[in-house]
Amino acid sequence: MNFFGHAWVAGWFSQQGPFILGSMVPDFASALRSSPPTATHPELEAGIRLHHATDRVFHDTAAFQELEQNARASLAALGVSKGARRALAHVGVEFLIDEQLERRSPGWVGYELALRYGSGAACRSQLHWRSDGLGERFAALCSRLAAASRRSDTRQLVLRLVACLAGRPRLELQPDEVPLLEPWLTASRPQVSDRLGDLLGELARELDAPRGLSDQDVTSAGARSDPCSSCSTSRSS
Repeated sequence: MNFFGHAWVAGWFSQQGPFILGSMVPDFASALRSSPPTATHPELEAGIRLHHATDRVFHDTAAFQELEQNARASLAALGVSKGARRALAHVGVEFLIDEQLERRSPGWVGYELALRYGSGAACRSQLHWRSDGLGERFAALCSRLAAASRRSDTRQLVLRLVACLAGRPRLELQPDEVPLLEPWLTASRPQVSDRLGDLLGELARELDAPRGLSDQDVTSAGARSDPCSSCSTSRSS
């Protein structure tokens, strides 16, 4: 899952900004080309643990594996090179999942609350990065995401994917491959929408989420009193 997807899952267990932010921190670290920080805030740390538990489950779900395999086949048929299509089939599907979840939760404020916390001074003292300057870059990233519109179009998704793979020799898209992404994303969107309920159901079961959350808006989720309670129950990689 990507940023918003991890926030959505975290919302099954807690609506607290630090916990939801923690569930996105490892992916934010990847975006900054860094290893994840350590956290001293208990909810931040619990959110980070939930992130890793979610990833272990998510990548093994039948729904995601099916979507990823279909994406690889479609991109191969379009002529996208092997390294790029493997990366796109993974990250592109995740971006489309985020998009679908965002459309189902127009009134949910948990994501924005988490980002506002991440951009503030209180969070900076609770996350410890391995390199100087990363705390400031992390806060700036949270600020940019908080200010950005959650409504993205296909062209914006293309730009995000190009930027995500840029500078990675085996994965970077060639100029003649970029125009192939928009029709691929457009064709893939209904498939992701159709399988999203099954994917959320698998996640909810494996993470021991509160009952009835498999395909509900997180605004109706009943937060658990202990948001860490399920973070160690998922299967290991």
